[in-house]
Amino acid sequence: MAATNVLSGTRLSGRQHGGHSLSQRQQNLLPNRQRQQKFGGSSTRIEVEYEAKSFLDASKVDIPGYRNTYKHNVCLEMLREGYHESFRELIALVTAQKEERERAGRASGCYFDPLLENEEQKLDQLRAYLSAAEEARREGDIERVYTSLQSLAEYFEETNDMWLADHFRKRCLETSLEIKTDGQRKEGEAHCNMGLSYEAKGCCSEAARHFEQFYSLAKSNKWFTQDGQNLVTLASDCLRRIYTMMAEEIADGDSQGAIRYLLKAYEMAKEVDSETEGLASYRVGNAYESTGDSKTAIDYHKVYLEKCKQVGDDAGLGAACQALAKSYESLGDLGNAVRFLEMFVEVADRTKQHEQMCRAQSSLGAMYNTLGQFAKAVDCFNKSYDFAQELGSAQKVAANRVRYGVGAAHSFFSGYSVCIGGLQVTSLLEWKDRREQEGVETNAVESDPVSEEVRSVEISSDLESSETQEQETTEEVLIETDDSADD
Repeated sequence: MAATNVLSGTRLSGRQHGGHSLSQRQQNLLPNRQRQQKFGGSSTRIEVEYEAKSFLDASKVDIPGYRNTYKHNVCLEMLREGYHESFRELIALVTAQKEERERAGRASGCYFDPLLENEEQKLDQLRAYLSAAEEARREGDIERVYTSLQSLAEYFEETNDMWLADHFRKRCLETSLEIKTDGQRKEGEAHCNMGLSYEAKGCCSEAARHFEQFYSLAKSNKWFTQDGQNLVTLASDCLRRIYTMMAEEIADGDSQGAIRYLLKAYEMAKEVDSETEGLASYRVGNAYESTGDSKTAIDYHKVYLEKCKQVGDDAGLGAACQALAKSYESLGDLGNAVRFLEMFVEVADRTKQHEQMCRAQSSLGAMYNTLGQFAKAVDCFNKSYDFAQELGSAQKVAANRVRYGVGAAHSFFSGYSVCIGGLQVTSLLEWKDRREQEGVETNAVESDPVSEEVRSVEISSDLESSETQEQETTEEVLIETDDSADD
C-alpha cells in the first residue's frame, strides 16, 4: 500500500528528491544518468558515476577503482569524504540482509533476490542520502535528517524493496521524536507511514498501534493538509479500516470479540463521512444477526438504511432492506419482513439493475412461499428466473428453476386439499390398499401379465406348501397309531 504524506496530502510512493534534502555536492554523488533525470539534463548517454577519465592518465589511487567491486568503491569514497556513520550503516544493512537471507533458507522467496551489495543504483541512493543525513545532523538540522531518510524510504518502496523501506520508515519515526519545532507533526506522519507499512504486511495489531498514535496526535493538534483535508478524518479512516480487518480475522472463532472491533470501527467511521458510517453500521448489524441478536441488528441496519437514503446509494438501500427483512423474519415478524422485501423490489426495479432485481424477486418469493401465498411466490420466482436468464448466469438460472418448481408444486396444495377434504383418512388408506372406493362403483382395472404371472407362482407355491404340510401331518398320525397297536 502506498504511503500518504500527511503533511501535504500527496503520495509518498514516488521519490521526492528535492534539492532541499541534498546539497549540490551530494547531488553530484548521484550517477550522471540520475542527475540528468532529476535536474533536466538533455544528454541521453548513460555515464558512470564519475566523469570519464583517460585510463592513460589514471593515478595509483584511481587504479584500484577498476579492480574492486562497486560496493567497495562506494564505501571507500564515503570514508574518504568523512561520512563514517553512513559507512557503518551501509555495511550493517549489507550484512543484515545476508544474515536474514541465510536464516530464511533456500525455500524462502527472498533467498534468490539480488543482494544489496550487487545493486549499484541502490548503493548510489544510500551513499547520497545517508551522507546528506549525516551532514544535516552535524549541522543540527534534524528536520533535514528526517527528510533524507524519508526519501530513502520512498525510493525503496517504489522499487518494491520493502525490507529496506521498512528499515528507513523506522529510522524516520526515531528521528521524528527528536524534532521539537513542528508540534509533533513529523511524528504523526511517521506513525501513519509505519501503520500503512504494517497494514500492507497484514500485521494488524502493530498497524493499529501506530494508527492510534497518529489519531491521538491529529486529534489534539487539529492538523490539515495543504488541500484542506482534516487529518483526523484520515486517521479515523485508517483505524476504521484496520479494526474491520481485525474483526474479520477472529470472526469465526470469537464472534463477540469481532463485534467489539466492529463497534470501534463504527465509532471511527462516524468521523469520516455518512457513506462510511453506513457501511460500518451494516457490518455491525450483520455481526449481531449472526449471533442471533436480531433486535440489535435491526437498530444498526436502520442506521444503514437512513445513511443510504441521505447519500442516494440505491445499491446500499437494497442491501439494507434485505438485511432488515432477514432480521424481522428471524423475530417472526413476517409482516415487516415482507414490507422491506417489497421495498427492496421497488429499489431494484427503479435502478434497473438485473442482478439486484433477480435477488429481490427471489427473496420476496421465498417469503411468500413461507406465508403460504403460493400464487405470489410463483410469480416472483418466475420473474427472478427471467432476470437470471438475462444475466446469463447458469448458476442463477438453475437455482431459480428449482425455486419456481417448488413454488408451482406448493400452489397445488389447495386443490389437493379440496379433493380429499370430504374423505376420511382411514377410508382413503383402505381404498389405496385394495384399489376400490366405498360408495363408488369401481372401474375394472386391466390386468398386468407380469403381475398375474407372479401371482400364479405365489398361489402354486402356497398350494405345494399346504400339501406338504398335510402329508407330514398324516405320516405323524400313522406312526402314533402303529405305536399304540404294538403296546
